[in-house]
Formats: sequence, structure tokens, C-alpha cells
Amino acid sequence: MKFLLAIAILTLSAASSFGQISKHSIDEWVKRLSDPNDKKNVNYKLLFEGIVLVKDTTTLNNLVKQLEAKGDIDNQYFKTRLDVVKAVTLNRKDFLQSNFASKQ
Repeated sequence: MKFLLAIAILTLSAASSFGQISKHSIDEWVKRLSDPNDKKNVNYKLLFEGIVLVKDTTTLNNLVKQLEAKGDIDNQYFKTRLDVVKAVTLNRKDFLQSNFASKQ
């Protein structure tokens, strides 16, 4: 019985981590990252600090793919901010892989 309860809890926690990437829909994030009036990059910082620094690389890769599919790559504000998210994601992935490899 305890085993089934543990499995249920793990399943629910895993399902919630693969749900919405953030409070904001992908469309909302595209809009925010495309905003030329966001000179201080407040919206990018929200995405970066709330998602990029917290989520695992699989979730981040999914986020990048969704943003690329929905966003206007011709919008230089969007493209630049997305490129930074990609770079940080690749850096984290490389760091985690090298850290794992060094422990073996």
C-alpha cells in the first residue's frame, strides 16, 4: 500500500513538472520578448530568473522550440532575447554533462 502511494505521489509530481512551463502562455512570452519598449529587459529577466535558472534542460529545450515556432524571428528584440535563452540552455546542459562525467 505504501509503495502504491509513493508511486502515485511521484507520478503526480512528475506530471506537474511537465505541465505549463510558466504562468504565462507561450503566446504571452513571445509578445513579451518581442516588445521593443522593454528597454530594461524586464520581461526577459522574468523568463530567465523564473524559468531558465530553475527548470531542467529538457523543459528548457521544449520552451525554446515552442518560442521558436510561435515567435517572429524577424523581430530583432525577440531573436536576440531568444538567442540568449538558447546560449544559457546550452551552457547549462554542457555544464551538467561535464559535471556528471567528472563524477564517473
